[in-house]
Amino acid sequence: MKIELEGFWKLCRSHQVRYLYAFGSSVTDRFDKETSDIDLLVEIDVPDPIERGEMLMSLWDKV
Repeated sequence: MKIELEGFWKLCRSHQVRYLYAFGSSVTDRFDKETSDIDLLVEIDVPDPIERGEMLMSLWDKV
C-alpha cells in the first residue's frame, strides 16, 4: 500500500486530527490490497460535538 504522506498529513492537520490509529489487517502482513479494508480510529481536536462530527464527515469525504 502506497500513500502520499505529505498530502495525508496536510489533510489531517486541516481537519484538526489529534490522534489517528490504524488497526486490523492493514498493519499486519495479512493485508491484501484487493480484499482488505483499512480500519482507522480518529480523534478530532474540536470541543463542540456537532462541529467535530462535521469535521470527521468532511475528512472521510476526502480520504
